[in-house]
Formats: sequence, C-alpha cells, structure tokens
Amino acid sequence: KRLNKKQKKGLIYSVGVISFALFIFLIFTGNTKSLFVIFNLDPFYLFLLFVLVFLFNIFNMIRLYYLVKSAGFSMSWKNIFHYSVSGTFAGFITPMQTG
Repeated sequence: KRLNKKQKKGLIYSVGVISFALFIFLIFTGNTKSLFVIFNLDPFYLFLLFVLVFLFNIFNMIRLYYLVKSAGFSMSWKNIFHYSVSGTFAGFITPMQTG
C-alpha cells in the first residue's frame, strides 16, 4: 500500500524533527560517542535485546486480546498486532509516555 500525500508529508516532517533534535543534541553536548554505541554492542546482548522486545510484543498482544475478549468484542490477531505495536511506538516517542 502506497502512502498518500498527507502521509508522505507527515513522514518528511517526522524525519526532519528527529534530525533537528539530534543536531541540537550534538551542538549542546558535543558527545558523539553516545550516537554510535549500538555498533559496539556484544552480539549476544543484541540478540537478547531482540528476543526481549519480541516477547514484550507477544505478551502485550495477549494482554490486548484478553481485554478485548472481556469487553465482549472480537478482533483478529492482525489487528491486535497493529494496535499493540502502534500503541507501544506512540508510548515510546511521546514524553513521559503520555501518548
């Protein structure tokens, strides 16, 4: 599915804001080591990170499934996955997870 004009515009704005924030971070701190720390990780810990993120999403989906079931509704696992991941993403990018 292709992005429409409004979605493309939002994506460009998002990338611009993130780039601007990183630029400001570098100007005020002068610390470039923290941006490249991911390249120095031990592969075992990187693998462990991906496993834990995967498990987090699985348990989040199961939680959402039971919440929807207890409310008397039914939802496909595909929709549960989309809601779960988008909710997690919105929580991660908003300050103090108020999203």
